[in-house]
Amino acid sequence: MASAHCILIVDDDSQSLEVLVRVLRRDGYHTVIASDGYTALEAARTYPIDIAIVDFNLPDATGAQVLRQIRQFHPSVPVLIMSADEQNLLPALEAGANSFIPKPINLSVLRNAIARALTRRSNALCSTHSEVRFQRSSMWIRWSRRIIWWKSLE
Repeated sequence: MASAHCILIVDDDSQSLEVLVRVLRRDGYHTVIASDGYTALEAARTYPIDIAIVDFNLPDATGAQVLRQIRQFHPSVPVLIMSADEQNLLPALEAGANSFIPKPINLSVLRNAIARALTRRSNALCSTHSEVRFQRSSMWIRWSRRIIWWKSLE
């Protein structure tokens, strides 16, 4: 069960969008929806999303273009690209997509891709926080040693 992660879903097919929203909400995720690239970018600016699932073929942009723009606001947010056309696989991966989900969507494949992406993001964030704590701790030790050394000279 998901722990209230927020997923941005972008698809111009309203029926697909409705099914994805229903399934992901049932799985415990919060969802934000968009039916075109412009609305997706507005949502990415407005909401603290944890993952984005973007259709490759949108009325006003490609999924690769939307992915690049989302990464400007949220550099560490995983973006999954979905498409019925397998030829979009390479452009999606070259743009930096974390996964490519073929349409029609197999829900177990989608759920696994979401879980993997969120786990990788969580691990990356944890290692970054550990590194920052380590650096802060090292700085404190350096300064405390200097203070002790300085006091011993008096």
